[in-house]
Amino acid sequence: MAIGIAAIAASKPDGYTVGFTGAPGLFLTPFMEKVPYHPVKDLRQIVQFGSTNLGINVKNDSPFKSLKDFIEYGRQNPNKLTYGCPFGVGYLAVRQIEKQEGIRLTYIPFKGSPESQVALLGGHIHAAVGDFNYPLIEAGQIRILALVAENRSIDFPQIPTTKDLGYDIPISSVVNIAGPKGISDEIAKKLESAFTKAMKEPAFIKGMADVHINVVYRDSKALAEYVARNYELLGQVLKEMGLAKY
Repeated sequence: MAIGIAAIAASKPDGYTVGFTGAPGLFLTPFMEKVPYHPVKDLRQIVQFGSTNLGINVKNDSPFKSLKDFIEYGRQNPNKLTYGCPFGVGYLAVRQIEKQEGIRLTYIPFKGSPESQVALLGGHIHAAVGDFNYPLIEAGQIRILALVAENRSIDFPQIPTTKDLGYDIPISSVVNIAGPKGISDEIAKKLESAFTKAMKEPAFIKGMADVHINVVYRDSKALAEYVARNYELLGQVLKEMGLAKY
């Protein structure tokens, strides 16, 4: 993702080169690696069109029926609860929950969510954090304790978010379009208008539902403020954890 964002930032600001940017490339990678762009200074945000689902997931036969159950067990049994996920927003969210609750869990790193789900189904870890396999949920093999999100999912409106449960932690699963910083106001407004109009098309709404991405809209101004705020907040989280290198 960082390669794509770097290409966007370095492109000619004529409005013909814009692209997708997401949370890892905006809020995590710039603090972990040297990248040839600054997420706030070198990009012009056009529009947010969605957000992905991230969950704290357990096997359906798990004794933990809620995130509260999970946390209380962790409180009584330090370091015995294991959770698996790749490094990312989900991992940082659990670390912040641990800090807020004063508990200690054991993190098992995985390259991606599919690997952590296999480990979960095999009984090798207590929970997997990240996106999830919808057929496994529909088949009753995986249960979501909570969504790592600001807003409830259109797919699972009954499942609480970490925000609902009282965890005021910076979270971002933003799915958006950006261009290079030098795009003129006139061109940026045309692009914003075009993408905003496209988001109302039935084919777009259906396509988003088919791939289980929530339709979430922020205009250029609101998105720019959101990106700047989350860049600052998640950067501070990484620094407090001793994970930021830059």
